[in-house]
Amino acid sequence: MMARGLRGRLGVAALAAAAVAGGPDLGAQSDDARASALAHLGRNEIVEARTVIEAGLTRRPNDAGLTEALGQLEWRVLHTAAALRAFARVANDRVVGADAAFGLGRIYAF
Repeated sequence: MMARGLRGRLGVAALAAAAVAGGPDLGAQSDDARASALAHLGRNEIVEARTVIEAGLTRRPNDAGLTEALGQLEWRVLHTAAALRAFARVANDRVVGADAAFGLGRIYAF
């Protein structure tokens, strides 16, 4: 169990380093970072998800997918104001706007 946890953390560090390093296909890399962050959130690995999101947003601060994932993360840890800001920032995006609107609706319904 300890080895599995260590491998998972090393994988997060490698993904975060790749997200910061950039590359020829930044869109695919951003999608991978978002997918990884959401997978970590699904497993309730908050620290790992935040690491991936922050690394990706360092490289691409206006990335809508990662900003939406940040909204989900902030809502998960009950930082409502930060979640509202993140969701509102990308609510009109064509790709993740529906997810952001859903997040806003969940917060307002709560």
